Amino acid sequence: MFGGLFVEYVDYMLESEDSDNEVLGDWGEVEAILEETVHRDKVRVSERVRQVYDELESRREVFEDNRDEIEQRIKNHESRLENAQRKDEQPVREKLMQLRDLKLQERKQYWRDVQDLKEELRVLLEKLDELDDSSFEEFFTG
Repeated sequence: MFGGLFVEYVDYMLESEDSDNEVLGDWGEVEAILEETVHRDKVRVSERVRQVYDELESRREVFEDNRDEIEQRIKNHESRLENAQRKDEQPVREKLMQLRDLKLQERKQYWRDVQDLKEELRVLLEKLDELDDSSFEEFFTG
């Protein structure tokens, strides 16, 4: 994760003619910078996790509202179909088919959206685990 940063810093320190004590002091600064970077990453990833949970909830609410509206329109058209004269049935049947297709499409889109958000959530949670497991002691004790 921070390999490039370490390589550059080690190269710099090897070229430097500073004493070992100064080098150890510099490693402490590097450790502090890395810990701060990890902390900022944790905050950023945690915030995105919260946003994904909010998006999941929001998407569920939108889906339920859309589904309820479509179901109401279906009921209205079913009622119209029952009361329609024979010659007027076909347009109502076609509209019912369209509404049922729309309901199915809405359900499929909701499922895809949820799967995408859950995948993003899995990746974010893995990233948080990696950040929690980050320990720089092994680099600074030696």
